[in-house]
Amino acid sequence: MEGPRELKELSRWPSASNVIFNQAVVEGDVAKVKFLLKYGGKQIAINEKNKYGLTPLQQSCLEGNLALVMLLLDHGANIEGKDNNGWSPLHFAIVSGHCNITSLLIDSCANLTCVDCKGRLPVDLAQTEEMLVLITRAMEAAGYVETTRLYLENWGLRSPRSDEEPLSPSSLQEDMKIPEICNATNIERSSNEVKTNCMKNRKIQDILKQPSTNLVPSK
Repeated sequence: MEGPRELKELSRWPSASNVIFNQAVVEGDVAKVKFLLKYGGKQIAINEKNKYGLTPLQQSCLEGNLALVMLLLDHGANIEGKDNNGWSPLHFAIVSGHCNITSLLIDSCANLTCVDCKGRLPVDLAQTEEMLVLITRAMEAAGYVETTRLYLENWGLRSPRSDEEPLSPSSLQEDMKIPEICNATNIERSSNEVKTNCMKNRKIQDILKQPSTNLVPSK
């Protein structure tokens, strides 16, 4: 668990004129962020990163603050911005298990096929069947039908013999926990924790990397 020193480090943003704004983001203070965006003018750099490469939008997706995510997007936050590991806001929302924010990002036209520094798609970070179904439905609607089929079959959510079988995740246990990520050390720890589910998708990644297989929308 992070101590005061780690939380202080997380709150230390590069621009002195942006300190109050970004501290409000870390604290999840929607009212203060809204006020500063309205009256802060050019002094507020909405896409400025902290020392770990996190933008305010990425921070909010990570912490599951839907109201703050909506506010930042409404004010032009970069929905495709990446951190030092190549994670977009969509990567953060998915790995943290926030389905409501994931849906919002999808509806806001987030890139479903952007890859991180390890070549992982956002869908590769899904930790639950509910999240996997949510993201693969969006991918299927975008035309990535074959890729969607591979992921669903690998999770046992669609029979290889029936493409008509509906997407219906099994019930999730109430005590299922999503890894908490608050700083660079924990981001790396989370990356290790999701390795099990990423390994589940390794066969799919191997298929997609073959010369004859391209991640392009199906015709």
